[in-house]
Amino acid sequence: MKNFDWTKAAASRGDDGGPVADKRRPRPPWLNLALFTLTLCTTLFAGAYLANFDPDLRRFWIALKHHPAIVLDGLPFAGSLLAILIAHEFGHYLVSRHHRVRASLPYFLPGPNLLGTFGAYTTNGSMVPRVGSSSYRDIQLRRLD
Repeated sequence: MKNFDWTKAAASRGDDGGPVADKRRPRPPWLNLALFTLTLCTTLFAGAYLANFDPDLRRFWIALKHHPAIVLDGLPFAGSLLAILIAHEFGHYLVSRHHRVRASLPYFLPGPNLLGTFGAYTTNGSMVPRVGSSSYRDIQLRRLD
């Protein structure tokens, strides 16, 4: 394990104890967009399956093959689920950016389950403000909701 340089960590804090804005260039959001597109597809299929429920999954896939418009039956389910996920994850993103903590755009996780997704998450790319500060509590409370 490498030794941690505490002098650099202390120098990266602002006068108010909060982190200094990170000057690195953000990564292009290709992975975020690809994962969101896959999550959109899996939630559409999950919604279509729930709207046209058949215990025999094979019959559902055969019906889907002959009538691809069945996928559109999943729009209400996919739209509402993704709207909730987008609002929640962008809440984390915007609060982190407000407190000058470098955060990634949300990563949506597609999943072959009944919901069509495993959820989404954001990552922090810079130091989180010190424990006890109001910005730390604000970001953590947003992470726990």
